Amino acid sequence: RSQGLLQPLVVRPIDRGYELVAGERRWRAAQLAGLDKVPVIVREVPDEAALVMALIENVQREDLSPIEEAAAVQRLINEFSMTHEQAADA
Repeated sequence: RSQGLLQPLVVRPIDRGYELVAGERRWRAAQLAGLDKVPVIVREVPDEAALVMALIENVQREDLSPIEEAAAVQRLINEFSMTHEQAADA
């Protein structure tokens, strides 16, 4: 709590404010720690790019099970017509 949030959240503007694109776990941790302010990066990203960013962030987490990681990679392949190699490099 004393150090706050070390890595900023990524949000995008929407009609009613902002939508969290990346950093769901950091956001929840900040809420649990009672932080009033957190650093954010505001990006104008279309729906597809926002989903890709969220999926990539989830795949890069260290505590994913092999099944969860495979499901996320498969979603990148299916929804964005990526090759296996592109999804693995994402």
